[in-house]
Amino acid sequence: MSSLFGMLYTGSSGLYTAQAGISVTGNNISNANTVGYSRQRAVIESREAIDTRGWFGTGASLTRVERVYDDLLASNVRHEMSGFTMWSSMQENIGNLQQYFNELDGSGGLSDALSDYTQSWVTLGGTPPDDTQTALTNRNNVVNKAVTLSDKLQDGYKHIESVRDDIEVKVNIAVDDMNMQLKNIAQYNLKIVEIESDGVTIANELRDKRDMAVATISNYAPTNVTERVDGSYAVVIAGVVAVDRGDAGKFITEVGEGQDRLLTIKYRGVNIGTRGESVDITSQIRAGSIRGDLDSRDKNLLNTIEQIDSFASALIFETNKVHGLGRHLRAESSLVSAYSVTDSRFPLQQHLGDTFENTSFQMQAGSFSLSIYDDNNTVVQTVNISIDPKVDSIGSIAEKISDASGGLISAVVNSDNRLVLSSKDNSTIAFTADNTGFSAAMGFNSFFSGTGVRDISVSQKIQVDSGFLVAGTSGKVGDNTNAIAMSGINTGGSLGNISFEAYYSSFVAEISAMKYEADIFAGSKLVSLQAVSVRLDAVTGVSLDEEAINLTKFQKSYEANARFITAVDQMLDLIVNRLGLVGR
Repeated sequence: MSSLFGMLYTGSSGLYTAQAGISVTGNNISNANTVGYSRQRAVIESREAIDTRGWFGTGASLTRVERVYDDLLASNVRHEMSGFTMWSSMQENIGNLQQYFNELDGSGGLSDALSDYTQSWVTLGGTPPDDTQTALTNRNNVVNKAVTLSDKLQDGYKHIESVRDDIEVKVNIAVDDMNMQLKNIAQYNLKIVEIESDGVTIANELRDKRDMAVATISNYAPTNVTERVDGSYAVVIAGVVAVDRGDAGKFITEVGEGQDRLLTIKYRGVNIGTRGESVDITSQIRAGSIRGDLDSRDKNLLNTIEQIDSFASALIFETNKVHGLGRHLRAESSLVSAYSVTDSRFPLQQHLGDTFENTSFQMQAGSFSLSIYDDNNTVVQTVNISIDPKVDSIGSIAEKISDASGGLISAVVNSDNRLVLSSKDNSTIAFTADNTGFSAAMGFNSFFSGTGVRDISVSQKIQVDSGFLVAGTSGKVGDNTNAIAMSGINTGGSLGNISFEAYYSSFVAEISAMKYEADIFAGSKLVSLQAVSVRLDAVTGVSLDEEAINLTKFQKSYEANARFITAVDQMLDLIVNRLGLVGR
């Protein structure tokens, strides 16, 4: 059996382990509400027994203080977090987009502006020809409603652009935070390896902080972790090794080329041969808030811009096709195309791949008519010009006009590659028929200027003087024959024979559908995230009830060991001070 002094050591070991257990329990209780803290436990083992006429134990020892953690559950939480933040980011971005195009609140949105615009043409078309004051009022009304509509369209585009700008700001912030967390992980790696090099000590607090940094990154992008033998982490993000022991790579954002100048994400780091070299990983980020932001930008927002741009472009073209045929009150002897071409020698629609490079609007083969009027508004001559936009250039059409008119109309291409038509002897000229779309594509007597949603506006001439609005074919006050035709443009071939109202309603409905999809997926991902987070929290979280039980257990253990030491002390006192009188 153990000697009395050995028994004292046995008791003292019990005191020490009980005290350590109380200390660990107190630390758990103190950090019960600390975010990212994993509960710890004292690992107590019995000391090696000794053989003194039988094997007797020598007490207990504190082997280590370890944190309670589950790497697999933590990995699942990171995975679900990346999925949830992706859809919640899309939910937020589309929600911001939907705010402007919400047509259900009766706040006078784009839908109302479009309805007012089309109705203004109907009203002008129904104006009695002899009521000139009413005609003037209705002309001004058309201009005002058109200005409101074009302003609304441009404002809608600017709103989409502002949402996209906000997204790219968020991506930049996310990338900056990722880089900071990568540096922190690399530093934690070095400290953990140093502290745990004795093979006994566990850097619990540093490990918690490191896992918090990894969890933060998983909000932005899918993150995988491999723990090496020395305790350091190798962190893989979007297929690249972002951290390896004490080395941390860096993510950077760059503005792309082209009209949209989309932000791209590149990586420069530990798995690249040359430190200065970077690789584009934009497409490799398949989850996380960054993916949600990029998908919102590249799919939802760009698709929305394309749709509203198609709408604005069709509105411009279809309106100008009708408006350009006829005469306004300010009859002119010279007409200049509002739009220019890329090169006057190229065909009007030079086919390059899937695009037409020379003009902004598409045309078709056919013919158009130009009429020359005298001072009495009587037609002096009408010339018919046949064209094929895939063959004819502005230069060749100018020659056709000059030849067909016998010199009564001078057609030249100016230095800006615009077509200029001038009549002889100051006679007035006007387009009176066109089944090709040529007059609208080139912008003769245009009602709208611009080519799409970015630059749509009402012709400055018409805004200053509504007399330039083409309401009829004769150019006389009260003539509304062209306005009647204009009131029927609601269904335009540029939109596939769909009415402007139907197209816009479909456009708004698609935004609502995108928002609904994001809501559904964000909700389901949140449920999955909460489920796996609860399981991880059950492992790593601090239970105050459980800690209270542990505290009582270690307290009683401490008291019992103290009594044991008191008993051994009394035994020693008996032997030393009370057994026999030798030496006294």
